[in-house]
Amino acid sequence: MRIHVFDVAASKHASFFAPRRYTTAFALFEALWEAGITVCFVNVGSDHPSIIEAIVKGKRERPGKWPRFITCPSEITAISMADGYARISGRAQAVVVHVDVGTQALGQGLHNASVGRAPVFIFAGMCPYTEAGETTGSRTEYMHWLQEAPDQKAIVRQYCRYTGEIRTGLNVKQTVARALQFANSGPKGPVYVASARETLAEVIEEPYRLDQEQWKAVGPSALPADAVEKASSTSIRLQDILLT
Repeated sequence: MRIHVFDVAASKHASFFAPRRYTTAFALFEALWEAGITVCFVNVGSDHPSIIEAIVKGKRERPGKWPRFITCPSEITAISMADGYARISGRAQAVVVHVDVGTQALGQGLHNASVGRAPVFIFAGMCPYTEAGETTGSRTEYMHWLQEAPDQKAIVRQYCRYTGEIRTGLNVKQTVARALQFANSGPKGPVYVASARETLAEVIEEPYRLDQEQWKAVGPSALPADAVEKASSTSIRLQDILLT
């Protein structure tokens, strides 16, 4: 898998790698850490320059308070490791893959996590949506046309508890938190979130945090009144039978 690196010197967006930038990609991993995810199993591609920048920036600036990143040779390895780690630890873990092809390569491992009810947060990039340098992250290679799926999320929707898209950095943490609510609510299972290269490079003016208490897993719903009545009447009838 090739990793594309922007030609910063030739770009009109030469501040892309400014050291104090707070981007959507950085906030994404910050959100995962704040939600309790400690490990990300990654297989990166041309949609991930901001992801790579955020990984390095976080490791440098927040040692000990940043997810551990494990590079995997294939996507099936990544999700299988995340699946196993989630089952053993009892906590959701994360996977990062490359656009539609990386999503497809999850295949069997996604099915295993779904039927095994393992909470796994899957993040995938998407092809850029601008074509002529209108914003940081625009299309630069022929593959950005070839890998544009009409509905990328549909590839995995049948096996996920939730599928969503980060369309702006202004609500990246809410999107992550909502996905993890589904992942951790019964029946637990994998969730899938995607975002385009331009969105991942978006600069957010002010860092922000969520109150994690408001984003806990949803508890089981209460029994309807008629079910309670039926259960109690059945119990009474059984008691009468046993006493006779």
